[in-house]
Amino acid sequence: MIHLEEARRRVEAALATDDEPVVITQEHEVVEGWLFCFQSLRYLQSGEISDALAGNGPIFVDRHTGEQHALGTAYAPEEALRQHLASRASPSETTSVDF
Repeated sequence: MIHLEEARRRVEAALATDDEPVVITQEHEVVEGWLFCFQSLRYLQSGEISDALAGNGPIFVDRHTGEQHALGTAYAPEEALRQHLASRASPSETTSVDF
């Protein structure tokens, strides 16, 4: 099991490998772990849409395993996480995500 600080450190390390500096802009805790949203530092400083990242879905970190899962952008983060958790759940489990 990992804690928030470790989850954040792992996501920051994964994001640091990109050519474009990025920053975590939001984090949400759910029972299963944490969801981290991120954006280009250049965009956050300039506000110019041309500096924004596109297709940067949130990253979910599982609190039990420490695994990171990049979620898609086709759905709102809450729904993307719900779908991800449902795909891992046994048929008898129900998945609830509250932000």
